[in-house]
Amino acid sequence: MDIKIFVGPNGSGKTTALKKIFKDNPAAVYINEEGQPQFNQSKMKVKLDFTAYKYIYNNELERGSANSKNAETETISPKLNAFIKLLSSLVEKNKYMNDKPSKGQEKFTNILMILSEYNLNNLDYICFDEPENFLDEDHIKLVCRLFRELANADIKICIATHSVRLLSEINVNIKDLCILNRTITGVETINLTLERLRNIMEETACKTLSFENRNYTIKNNIKTKLNAYENELFFQALITQTLYNDEFYRCLFNKFIILVEGKSEILAFNSIKNRFESSTEFYTPHGKVYMPFFVEVFKILKKDVLVIIDGDEGSQDGLVLALTDYFKEKSLSSEIKLKVHNPDFETVYNIPSDEILTGIGIYRSTNEFKPIVSMIYFNEVSNRDNLYNEIYEVLNPLETVYDFE
Repeated sequence: MDIKIFVGPNGSGKTTALKKIFKDNPAAVYINEEGQPQFNQSKMKVKLDFTAYKYIYNNELERGSANSKNAETETISPKLNAFIKLLSSLVEKNKYMNDKPSKGQEKFTNILMILSEYNLNNLDYICFDEPENFLDEDHIKLVCRLFRELANADIKICIATHSVRLLSEINVNIKDLCILNRTITGVETINLTLERLRNIMEETACKTLSFENRNYTIKNNIKTKLNAYENELFFQALITQTLYNDEFYRCLFNKFIILVEGKSEILAFNSIKNRFESSTEFYTPHGKVYMPFFVEVFKILKKDVLVIIDGDEGSQDGLVLALTDYFKEKSLSSEIKLKVHNPDFETVYNIPSDEILTGIGIYRSTNEFKPIVSMIYFNEVSNRDNLYNEIYEVLNPLETVYDFE
């Protein structure tokens, strides 16, 4: 399945990249944001016989004459059968559209018409510019199903998008993502292959372990996690679970990433993320061990990164101590911003966990209830204000600059 997806801020060159692919390939179609097609070569419209799986041509000179029934036909390539079956179903359902269709319904109809009225047998590329524009969630889902079936039929699909939902529905492979950034010298294209990710993980693991000394040691089970790149099964599962999801996809469309340890911090910081001047997203790798790896991934993607960790003052945990040293070094070299909560998040913000839990009928405090406590505590405006002020102090002057690239 060949699907290539271009993401990046406005002006980063996504449309330019699509149009170059379109112009370089005669057997290609470019579909703009409105759902209107453009071909490199003259294309005669056809009628699609969904039952016989044939394209039907009429001689344009005989159209409307007694001879117009003498139509030429071409059998649809067997590779397209699954696509044609899906297309037929969607075309039939779309007949019952409202008399006064919305902009999104019009666009979806245009897409179905393009795919029904032109011969796709010899088509190599479909270049689609922001297919999500005007479409609601259900129509995005349907369009993505069409994309997948076309790709399964060996048609190369190239998409420029701002849509997290589209990435999620297609379940795009990380190697098929092209992240574009405009720089002083031009447009930079960033690709994250599995091999590149493996190298990043190896480098960050070795760097983390280099902080281990006779004063503290990192447990063997933690070392196994750090060295996940050495085990193919472990590595593949880790990448799938942490990078192929909405949380990571959202980060692709935001300039500023705040990396936190767990779910309770995510709930807290999500309550204030819209107050930041730059587009902001929070991300957790669900624990500390892979935070260095994701710092490097986000730096490669040209994101500004703030790392928030618990210092766990007095801890004898070698990983905690090593990561604190690791991130302090990164912060001193201005590679990241760093906020260390000492001894931990709950203490710094005076979160009365036991009192909150007792108030809702829970009489024993365990880690499983931390997200509930966070959700309740930061529902108070004053607590959200305190959280924002603490973080803003770390970000300044980063937050004083707008970036409209």
